[in-house]
Amino acid sequence: MTYVIRLCRPEEAGDLLNVEAAAGERFREVGLPEIADNPTSETDFVKAFLRGGIAQVAIDGADRPVGFCLT
Repeated sequence: MTYVIRLCRPEEAGDLLNVEAAAGERFREVGLPEIADNPTSETDFVKAFLRGGIAQVAIDGADRPVGFCLT
């Protein structure tokens, strides 16, 4: 599968939290439930990055975020 990196759109903030939660679950699969049980970021935290223009997403062929980077 091919992915594209682009700037995150404001309406995708909630999608990033879903991606973060799914990524955390991968730690449960390898015996690290304490990491998987950590809460996801707050929506306002993600939106602060969006206002600064420093949130990028990896999207799949259907333009859905599947990964992200906040810098």
